[in-house]
Amino acid sequence: MMVFPAHGALGSWDEVIFFGVVILFVGFMARSWLRGQSLSDDLDVDEAATPTAADENHFPLR
Repeated sequence: MMVFPAHGALGSWDEVIFFGVVILFVGFMARSWLRGQSLSDDLDVDEAATPTAADENHFPLR
């Protein structure tokens, strides 16, 4: 019994289109992952902001 991942009116072209979309998706995900791995984790750490008069009306988040 053969298992076809896609079937329809396009005949064998359904599989070509299906696998093409899969290859593009995996390629984009791999590229995104590789770009994420190459980014540096050095973030600029800003000093804590000085409280303003408007800050007195809010509860501190802890």
